[in-house]
Amino acid sequence: MNKAVLRALFAVFAVIISLNVEAAKEPDAPSIGTASAGDAQATVTFTAPASNGGSTITGYTVISSPADGVDSNVGTSSLSHVITGLKNGTPYTFYRYSD
Repeated sequence: MNKAVLRALFAVFAVIISLNVEAAKEPDAPSIGTASAGDAQATVTFTAPASNGGSTITGYTVISSPADGVDSNVGTSSLSHVITGLKNGTPYTFYRYSD
């Protein structure tokens, strides 16, 4: 084959490859189901997102606001996380993130 034919085949092959590549999508928004208060801790349960956006979710992290809490299950795939280090009587908001 001559160089012109090889270049043409390479150009067609490159176009085919680029057409088959999809951009990554954001996973669906996380959903916290319940947060149950305990003594200086809370148990936060949630559901997995309906769509992971095409990427495997390897774990979840829950953070608190105010930021007193420590997720004792950080980075695990568990759908129930115990947040410790909270101050009794303080209202908290919890956020879950996918890793």
